[in-house]
Amino acid sequence: MRRRILFAVVSSSLVMLGVAACGGGGGGGGGSTTPAAITIVSGNGQTGEVGAQLPAALTVRVTDSAGRAVGGVTVAWAVTAGGGTVNPTSSSTDGAGNASTRWTLGTAAGSNRATATVAGLAPVTFDATALSGNVTASVTVTSPTSTPDERDTVQLTAIARDQSGNALPAKVATWSSSNPAIAPVSASGVLQAWGTGDVTVVATVDRQARRPPSRRPGSRASTRVRSAGRCREGIS
Repeated sequence: MRRRILFAVVSSSLVMLGVAACGGGGGGGGGSTTPAAITIVSGNGQTGEVGAQLPAALTVRVTDSAGRAVGGVTVAWAVTAGGGTVNPTSSSTDGAGNASTRWTLGTAAGSNRATATVAGLAPVTFDATALSGNVTASVTVTSPTSTPDERDTVQLTAIARDQSGNALPAKVATWSSSNPAIAPVSASGVLQAWGTGDVTVVATVDRQARRPPSRRPGSRASTRVRSAGRCREGIS
């Protein structure tokens, strides 16, 4: 009987020791929940059209001093250059320590910048490049002189712009004159004043994309020239 009691006591001690060993500091979870670092996961260095949302979300990860993910941390997002927007402007990290937002670029072509900030930590910076759109929204025609005379040669210039007003230098205008007998215009916009009278010169961009009578607003511009008098410019 004594052997059985002793055996039971020893067995019980082993069980208690085993429980203590399992519950001790074995290096599992339960690390620090204090944010120590914020790093970029994805979304940096993108390129997109002006005024458009970038294809990839901006994502950061927040970790503690041991490099472990910290969830439930508020990340503040802000645009610092380029005039775009982020949505949302604040988000919380998930169980993997990640937080994201979407970035819409500004309407001016060029550099854009956004930041992600966690209280107590230095912000991280995202950069993006906004490119001019590819759709012609307006055309402006200019002339170097307002008083072309008969036998003058005048170089006209047409500038296509997108809906945000950014120049589209790759666009090529098609030129035409309402009276080529007295004022022909070349394919490159050179007007020759052979006679006198009123002439309308038209520069059209992306003509193949239009279907009369409904034209895309501003995609057709004209300059009215009177070879013996003044030159007047306008958009039709």
